[in-house]
Amino acid sequence: MEGTDYIERAFEELTARYDRISVSTIKSVLKGKLKVKTGKIGFAADKTSSPRLEEAEDAFKKYNGAIFTACRGGYTLEQNLKRNACLKADMEALGMSFRPVNGCYREADWEYPCVEYCYFVYNEDKTQSHQFFENAYRLSAKYDQDSFLYKRAGINRTAFLVATTDAGRKDLFGDIKFAGQLYLDVPDVEAWTDCSDGRFAFQLRGMLLINIGHKKIQLGEGDVFDIDAYTADGLVVLHHKSQSYLTNRINAADRIVSHMFKKDSYSIEYIQKIVFHSLNTLIKQCKCQRIGLLCTVAIDGDRVKGALATLEAVKLWVERHNKKIKSIVIADCYGDYSKAINQK
Repeated sequence: MEGTDYIERAFEELTARYDRISVSTIKSVLKGKLKVKTGKIGFAADKTSSPRLEEAEDAFKKYNGAIFTACRGGYTLEQNLKRNACLKADMEALGMSFRPVNGCYREADWEYPCVEYCYFVYNEDKTQSHQFFENAYRLSAKYDQDSFLYKRAGINRTAFLVATTDAGRKDLFGDIKFAGQLYLDVPDVEAWTDCSDGRFAFQLRGMLLINIGHKKIQLGEGDVFDIDAYTADGLVVLHHKSQSYLTNRINAADRIVSHMFKKDSYSIEYIQKIVFHSLNTLIKQCKCQRIGLLCTVAIDGDRVKGALATLEAVKLWVERHNKKIKSIVIADCYGDYSKAINQK
Protein backbone atom coordinates (compact mmCIF):
# COMPACT_ATOMS: atom_id res chain seq x y z
CA MET A 1 0.00 0.00 0.00
CA GLU A 2 1.28 3.48 -0.90
CA GLY A 3 1.85 6.18 1.73
CA THR A 4 -1.07 8.27 0.44
CA ASP A 5 -3.40 5.28 0.81
CA TYR A 6 -2.37 4.85 4.45
CA ILE A 7 -3.01 8.55 5.08
CA GLU A 8 -6.47 8.49 3.52
CA ARG A 9 -7.44 5.30 5.32
CA ALA A 10 -6.32 6.65 8.69
CA PHE A 11 -8.02 10.03 8.15
CA GLU A 12 -11.30 8.39 7.13
CA GLU A 13 -11.23 6.14 10.19
CA LEU A 14 -10.45 9.08 12.48
CA THR A 15 -13.30 11.10 10.99
CA ALA A 16 -15.76 8.24 11.40
CA ARG A 17 -14.78 7.59 15.00
CA TYR A 18 -14.84 11.26 15.97
CA ASP A 19 -18.26 11.63 14.36
CA ARG A 20 -19.49 8.61 16.30
CA ILE A 21 -18.30 10.03 19.62
CA SER A 22 -19.64 13.54 19.02
CA VAL A 23 -20.96 15.41 22.04
CA SER A 24 -24.57 14.72 21.12
CA THR A 25 -24.17 10.93 21.01
CA ILE A 26 -21.80 10.01 23.82
CA LYS A 27 -22.27 9.51 27.50
CA SER A 28 -18.98 10.16 29.22
CA VAL A 29 -18.54 8.17 32.41
CA LEU A 30 -15.19 9.06 33.86
CA LYS A 31 -13.46 8.70 37.20
CA GLY A 32 -11.75 11.77 38.61
CA LYS A 33 -12.40 15.43 37.99
CA LEU A 34 -12.08 16.83 34.48
CA LYS A 35 -11.06 20.46 34.21
CA VAL A 36 -13.24 22.30 31.72
CA LYS A 37 -12.50 25.98 31.22
CA THR A 38 -14.64 28.44 29.29
CA GLY A 39 -12.46 31.56 29.42
CA LYS A 40 -10.44 32.66 26.41
CA ILE A 41 -6.72 32.05 26.81
CA GLY A 42 -4.29 33.26 24.18
CA PHE A 43 -2.00 30.69 22.58
CA ALA A 44 0.77 32.97 21.34
CA ALA A 45 2.74 31.85 18.32
CA ASP A 46 5.89 31.50 20.42
CA LYS A 47 7.99 28.76 18.85
CA THR A 48 10.71 28.82 21.51
CA SER A 49 8.97 28.22 24.85
CA SER A 50 6.63 25.53 26.16
CA PRO A 51 2.98 26.48 26.68
CA ARG A 52 1.28 26.62 30.06
CA LEU A 53 -1.24 23.88 30.86
CA GLU A 54 -4.17 26.26 30.42
CA GLU A 55 -2.83 27.35 27.04
CA ALA A 56 -2.43 23.76 25.88
CA GLU A 57 -5.91 22.82 27.06
CA ASP A 58 -7.44 25.81 25.33
CA ALA A 59 -5.50 25.12 22.12
CA PHE A 60 -6.71 21.51 22.04
CA LYS A 61 -10.28 22.82 22.18
CA LYS A 62 -9.81 25.52 19.52
CA TYR A 63 -7.51 23.79 17.05
CA ASN A 64 -6.74 20.43 15.56
CA GLY A 65 -3.62 19.37 17.44
CA ALA A 66 -0.84 16.83 17.20
CA ILE A 67 2.20 15.84 19.22
CA PHE A 68 5.24 14.28 17.57
CA THR A 69 9.01 14.32 17.48
CA ALA A 70 12.00 13.31 15.37
CA CYS A 71 13.76 11.67 18.33
CA ARG A 72 14.35 7.93 18.43
CA GLY A 73 15.53 5.78 21.29
CA GLY A 74 18.44 4.34 19.30
CA TYR A 75 20.11 7.70 18.62
CA THR A 76 22.46 9.78 20.77
CA LEU A 77 21.31 13.07 22.30
CA GLU A 78 23.31 15.03 19.72
CA GLN A 79 21.78 13.06 16.85
CA ASN A 80 18.27 13.56 18.20
CA LEU A 81 18.80 17.29 18.59
CA LYS A 82 19.89 17.50 14.96
CA ARG A 83 16.89 15.43 13.86
CA ASN A 84 14.52 17.71 15.78
CA ALA A 85 16.18 20.78 14.26
CA CYS A 86 15.47 19.34 10.81
CA LEU A 87 11.87 18.60 11.83
CA LYS A 88 11.47 22.19 13.04
CA ALA A 89 12.74 23.49 9.70
CA ASP A 90 10.29 21.21 7.87
CA MET A 91 7.36 22.48 9.94
CA GLU A 92 8.34 26.09 9.36
CA ALA A 93 8.58 25.46 5.62
CA LEU A 94 5.03 24.05 5.72
CA GLY A 95 3.77 27.05 7.70
CA MET A 96 2.78 24.90 10.69
CA SER A 97 2.26 26.46 14.14
CA PHE A 98 4.01 24.69 17.01
CA ARG A 99 5.39 24.93 20.53
CA PRO A 100 8.21 22.83 22.07
CA VAL A 101 7.35 20.38 24.86
CA ASN A 102 8.95 17.42 26.58
CA GLY A 103 7.20 14.10 26.28
CA CYS A 104 7.44 10.49 27.32
CA TYR A 105 6.28 7.52 25.26
CA ARG A 106 7.12 3.85 24.79
CA GLU A 107 8.28 3.10 21.26
CA ALA A 108 7.12 -0.05 19.50
CA ASP A 109 9.14 -3.13 20.53
CA TRP A 110 10.70 -1.23 23.45
CA GLU A 111 10.08 -2.48 26.96
CA TYR A 112 10.29 0.90 28.67
CA PRO A 113 9.16 4.44 27.74
CA CYS A 114 11.71 7.16 27.08
CA VAL A 115 11.69 10.96 27.50
CA GLU A 116 11.93 12.97 24.27
CA TYR A 117 12.00 16.53 23.00
CA CYS A 118 8.68 16.93 21.16
CA TYR A 119 6.48 19.50 19.46
CA PHE A 120 2.88 20.37 20.16
CA VAL A 121 1.65 21.25 16.67
CA TYR A 122 -1.69 22.87 15.86
CA ASN A 123 -3.51 24.39 12.90
CA GLU A 124 -5.21 27.73 13.35
CA ASP A 125 -7.04 27.34 10.02
CA LYS A 126 -9.58 24.61 10.82
CA THR A 127 -10.71 24.55 7.16
CA GLN A 128 -7.39 22.85 6.39
CA SER A 129 -7.96 19.85 8.69
CA HIS A 130 -7.07 17.26 6.08
CA GLN A 131 -3.91 19.07 5.01
CA PHE A 132 -2.82 19.48 8.62
CA PHE A 133 -3.36 15.78 9.26
CA GLU A 134 -1.48 14.83 6.08
CA ASN A 135 1.46 17.08 6.99
CA ALA A 136 1.65 15.63 10.50
CA TYR A 137 1.44 12.09 9.13
CA ARG A 138 4.15 12.60 6.50
CA LEU A 139 6.53 14.27 8.97
CA SER A 140 6.02 11.50 11.52
CA ALA A 141 6.73 8.90 8.84
CA LYS A 142 9.73 10.86 7.49
CA TYR A 143 11.43 10.73 10.87
CA ASP A 144 10.60 7.05 11.38
CA GLN A 145 8.12 7.57 14.22
CA ASP A 146 5.90 4.63 15.08
CA SER A 147 2.95 6.95 15.65
CA PHE A 148 1.85 10.46 16.57
CA LEU A 149 -0.95 11.77 18.77
CA TYR A 150 -3.84 13.57 17.08
CA LYS A 151 -6.83 15.43 18.54
CA ARG A 152 -9.60 17.06 16.54
CA ALA A 153 -10.71 20.56 17.52
CA GLY A 154 -13.71 20.82 19.83
CA ILE A 155 -14.71 20.46 23.46
CA ASN A 156 -14.60 16.68 23.24
CA ARG A 157 -11.36 15.76 24.98
CA THR A 158 -10.64 12.56 23.05
CA ALA A 159 -7.38 11.86 21.18
CA PHE A 160 -6.06 9.00 19.06
CA LEU A 161 -2.67 7.57 18.26
CA VAL A 162 -2.03 7.34 14.50
CA ALA A 163 0.46 4.72 13.27
CA THR A 164 2.93 5.84 10.59
CA THR A 165 5.17 2.76 10.25
CA ASP A 166 4.53 -0.97 9.96
CA ALA A 167 5.95 -1.40 13.47
CA GLY A 168 3.53 1.24 14.71
CA ARG A 169 0.55 -0.41 13.04
CA LYS A 170 1.53 -3.70 14.64
CA ASP A 171 1.94 -2.05 18.04
CA LEU A 172 -1.40 -0.22 17.83
CA PHE A 173 -3.17 -3.24 16.34
CA GLY A 174 -4.25 -1.13 13.36
CA ASP A 175 -4.03 2.34 11.81
CA ILE A 176 -5.27 4.23 14.85
CA LYS A 177 -5.88 3.56 18.52
CA PHE A 178 -7.94 5.38 21.13
CA ALA A 179 -5.48 7.25 23.36
CA GLY A 180 -7.95 8.43 25.96
CA GLN A 181 -9.13 11.77 27.24
CA LEU A 182 -7.19 14.85 28.26
CA TYR A 183 -6.23 15.15 31.93
CA LEU A 184 -4.19 17.92 33.50
CA ASP A 185 -1.75 17.78 36.43
CA VAL A 186 -1.32 14.03 36.11
CA PRO A 187 1.19 11.99 38.16
CA ASP A 188 3.83 9.79 36.55
CA VAL A 189 2.27 7.63 33.84
CA GLU A 190 3.75 5.79 30.87
CA ALA A 191 2.91 8.52 28.33
CA TRP A 192 2.79 12.22 29.19
CA THR A 193 3.63 15.72 27.96
CA ASP A 194 5.25 18.47 30.05
CA CYS A 195 4.23 22.10 29.78
CA SER A 196 6.01 24.99 31.49
CA ASP A 197 3.89 24.69 34.64
CA GLY A 198 2.79 21.05 34.78
CA ARG A 199 2.04 17.84 32.96
CA PHE A 200 -0.89 16.57 30.92
CA ALA A 201 -1.71 13.17 29.47
CA PHE A 202 -4.36 11.43 27.44
CA GLN A 203 -5.48 8.50 29.57
CA LEU A 204 -7.93 5.64 29.47
CA ARG A 205 -9.96 6.37 32.57
CA GLY A 206 -13.39 4.89 32.54
CA MET A 207 -15.31 4.51 29.31
CA LEU A 208 -16.87 6.65 26.62
CA LEU A 209 -20.19 5.01 25.82
CA ILE A 210 -21.28 5.31 22.20
CA ASN A 211 -24.86 4.89 21.04
CA ILE A 212 -25.29 2.50 18.08
CA GLY A 213 -29.09 2.57 17.96
CA HIS A 214 -29.67 -0.50 20.14
CA LYS A 215 -31.53 -0.27 23.45
CA LYS A 216 -29.16 -2.55 25.34
CA ILE A 217 -25.87 -2.60 23.38
CA GLN A 218 -23.33 0.21 23.19
CA LEU A 219 -19.75 0.53 22.00
CA GLY A 220 -17.15 1.77 24.44
CA GLU A 221 -13.89 3.64 23.94
CA GLY A 222 -11.75 3.10 27.03
CA ASP A 223 -10.69 0.58 29.64
CA VAL A 224 -13.09 -2.35 29.59
CA PHE A 225 -11.61 -3.69 32.84
CA ASP A 226 -12.63 -0.52 34.71
CA ILE A 227 -16.14 -1.87 35.24
CA ASP A 228 -17.04 0.54 38.03
CA ALA A 229 -16.68 3.47 35.64
CA TYR A 230 -19.48 2.23 33.38
CA THR A 231 -21.44 0.29 36.03
CA ALA A 232 -20.79 -3.19 34.66
CA ASP A 233 -21.05 -6.15 37.03
CA GLY A 234 -19.20 -8.72 34.91
CA LEU A 235 -16.74 -9.15 32.05
CA VAL A 236 -16.31 -11.33 28.98
CA VAL A 237 -12.81 -11.14 27.45
CA LEU A 238 -12.27 -13.08 24.22
CA HIS A 239 -8.77 -12.19 23.09
CA HIS A 240 -6.21 -13.24 20.51
CA LYS A 241 -3.03 -14.99 21.63
CA SER A 242 -1.00 -11.94 20.56
CA GLN A 243 -2.72 -9.92 23.31
CA SER A 244 -0.73 -11.63 26.05
CA TYR A 245 -0.46 -8.29 27.87
CA LEU A 246 -4.08 -8.84 28.97
CA THR A 247 -3.22 -11.97 30.97
CA ASN A 248 -2.42 -10.26 34.26
CA ARG A 249 -5.55 -8.13 34.12
CA ILE A 250 -7.70 -11.15 33.30
CA ASN A 251 -6.24 -13.08 36.23
CA ALA A 252 -6.79 -10.15 38.58
CA ALA A 253 -10.42 -9.57 37.60
CA ASP A 254 -13.48 -10.86 39.41
CA ARG A 255 -16.68 -12.02 37.75
CA ILE A 256 -15.01 -12.69 34.41
CA VAL A 257 -15.21 -15.30 31.66
CA SER A 258 -12.28 -15.40 29.23
CA HIS A 259 -11.24 -17.32 26.13
CA MET A 260 -8.09 -17.14 24.02
CA PHE A 261 -8.28 -17.39 20.23
CA LYS A 262 -5.15 -19.27 19.17
CA LYS A 263 -5.69 -19.12 15.40
CA ASP A 264 -5.77 -16.09 13.12
CA SER A 265 -9.10 -16.92 11.51
CA TYR A 266 -12.40 -18.47 12.58
CA SER A 267 -15.85 -19.06 11.14
CA ILE A 268 -18.95 -17.03 11.95
CA GLU A 269 -20.48 -20.13 13.53
CA TYR A 270 -17.51 -20.67 15.85
CA ILE A 271 -17.47 -17.02 16.94
CA GLN A 272 -21.19 -17.16 17.72
CA LYS A 273 -20.66 -20.36 19.70
CA ILE A 274 -17.91 -18.79 21.86
CA VAL A 275 -19.88 -15.58 22.41
CA PHE A 276 -23.02 -17.47 23.42
CA HIS A 277 -21.14 -19.85 25.71
CA SER A 278 -19.24 -17.04 27.44
CA LEU A 279 -22.28 -14.85 28.03
CA ASN A 280 -24.36 -17.80 29.20
CA THR A 281 -21.63 -18.83 31.63
CA LEU A 282 -21.31 -15.32 33.05
CA ILE A 283 -25.01 -14.78 33.74
CA LYS A 284 -25.43 -18.32 35.09
CA GLN A 285 -22.46 -18.29 37.46
CA CYS A 286 -22.41 -14.62 38.46
CA LYS A 287 -25.99 -13.46 37.79
CA CYS A 288 -24.60 -10.49 35.86
CA GLN A 289 -26.96 -8.04 34.13
CA ARG A 290 -24.58 -5.30 32.98
CA ILE A 291 -21.69 -6.79 31.01
CA GLY A 292 -18.51 -5.43 29.51
CA LEU A 293 -17.24 -7.40 26.50
CA LEU A 294 -13.90 -7.37 24.70
CA CYS A 295 -13.59 -9.61 21.65
CA THR A 296 -10.70 -9.53 19.19
CA VAL A 297 -11.13 -12.17 16.50
CA ALA A 298 -10.73 -12.41 12.73
CA ILE A 299 -12.52 -14.07 9.83
CA ASP A 300 -10.25 -14.76 6.84
CA GLY A 301 -7.62 -12.65 8.61
CA ASP A 302 -9.97 -9.65 8.77
CA ARG A 303 -10.74 -8.31 12.28
CA VAL A 304 -13.55 -6.08 11.00
CA LYS A 305 -15.39 -9.17 9.73
CA GLY A 306 -14.75 -10.74 13.11
CA ALA A 307 -16.16 -7.67 14.86
CA LEU A 308 -19.30 -7.75 12.71
CA ALA A 309 -19.81 -11.45 13.47
CA THR A 310 -19.33 -10.75 17.18
CA LEU A 311 -21.77 -7.83 17.14
CA GLU A 312 -24.43 -9.88 15.36
CA ALA A 313 -23.92 -12.74 17.81
CA VAL A 314 -24.31 -10.37 20.78
CA LYS A 315 -27.48 -8.89 19.27
CA LEU A 316 -28.96 -12.35 18.78
CA TRP A 317 -28.01 -13.42 22.30
CA VAL A 318 -29.57 -10.28 23.81
CA GLU A 319 -32.73 -10.89 21.83
CA ARG A 320 -32.97 -14.38 23.34
CA HIS A 321 -32.12 -13.21 26.88
CA ASN A 322 -33.78 -9.82 26.84
CA LYS A 323 -35.31 -10.11 30.31
CA LYS A 324 -32.08 -11.27 31.94
CA ILE A 325 -29.79 -8.54 30.66
CA LYS A 326 -29.79 -4.75 31.11
CA SER A 327 -26.78 -3.68 29.06
CA ILE A 328 -23.69 -4.85 27.19
CA VAL A 329 -20.79 -2.52 26.40
CA ILE A 330 -18.47 -3.78 23.64
CA ALA A 331 -14.95 -2.36 23.92
CA ASP A 332 -13.83 -0.79 20.63
CA CYS A 333 -10.35 0.59 21.31
CA TYR A 334 -9.06 -0.59 17.91
CA GLY A 335 -12.04 0.70 15.94
CA ASP A 336 -12.99 -2.67 14.43
CA TYR A 337 -16.63 -2.41 15.54
CA SER A 338 -17.03 1.17 14.30
CA LYS A 339 -15.68 0.06 10.92
CA ALA A 340 -18.05 -2.92 10.88
CA ILE A 341 -21.05 -0.69 11.58
CA ASN A 342 -19.99 1.82 8.93
CA GLN A 343 -19.62 -0.94 6.34
CA LYS A 344 -23.09 -2.42 6.95
